[in-house]
Amino acid sequence: EAWAAFTRLSQETSSLVSWSDWGLNIALYVPLALLALCALPLRRHWARFAGSLAVVIACIGLSACIEFAQMFLSSRTPLFRDIVANALGAGIGALLAPVAGPGLAGLAALVRRSAARTYGPFPLIVLS
Repeated sequence: EAWAAFTRLSQETSSLVSWSDWGLNIALYVPLALLALCALPLRRHWARFAGSLAVVIACIGLSACIEFAQMFLSSRTPLFRDIVANALGAGIGALLAPVAGPGLAGLAALVRRSAARTYGPFPLIVLS
């Protein structure tokens, strides 16, 4: 019954569109996709493309799972447009990864080195 209701989400229309919800849903998935791509060791051009596609698909799957879980919470309303906005945010994050990725990778390496000097090898396991 929940699955049938979930599959009908894309057919529901609402005249009330909250632009702040759209912006927030997009903004939440930009860093998620960006950081996920920075964590992947993608060297070749085709690997970066495949990795970007995989990360965007994974973000869409995560968003769909979150919206499905909201079907069981009386305080939340699952919306198909949230999945679309999250997918858009993931796509933007994937497009920004080639530009912001090298800087983020350098920052991550700096954090790892600093943590190793301060706390020993344990944070390296957590941050890797």
